[in-house]
Amino acid sequence: MFTVGAIHTRRNLERLIEALAMARDATGADPFLLIMGTPAEFSPTVDIHGAAARCGLSERVRHVEYVTEEDLLLLYNACGLFAYTSLYEGFGLPVIEAMACGAPVVCSNVTSIPEVAGDAALYFNPEITEEIGEVIASALSDATLRDRLGKAGIERAAGFSWRRTATETLGVFNKVLG
Repeated sequence: MFTVGAIHTRRNLERLIEALAMARDATGADPFLLIMGTPAEFSPTVDIHGAAARCGLSERVRHVEYVTEEDLLLLYNACGLFAYTSLYEGFGLPVIEAMACGAPVVCSNVTSIPEVAGDAALYFNPEITEEIGEVIASALSDATLRDRLGKAGIERAAGFSWRRTATETLGVFNKVLG
């Protein structure tokens, strides 16, 4: 399992680790979680290693601050499941990146994230650890579901592009400026 983004309290990583332990206990699976991101300025400390230790996942959770763009692409493509437990987002670009690579996505059902992911992800309330754990367990235990989500994600991500964004933004400016 993989997640990416600045290490910030809003990313809800300690709850993700707790939910992963619940999913492990529910499924008997032994998932590995890779967290990629640099600590965000002005954010309280996120204790990734402490949370992993409390949950008995010290050997199954790893944090790396930086990888090259090429390695990030490989991680998205290789992960069996992409989890995004953010409490709020302006957009949620990592969700689209994961989908574009065919990674099955489980993510928060708040702010812009459902609009971005559409029907190509499984959702949970990011403030309810048990619900996150149940959704992760469901995805981990069902290869057919992960395959369906991966294919739906590729299709969903194809609808987003920087060219389209620029064209639509320019259209709004032209309309406003008349």
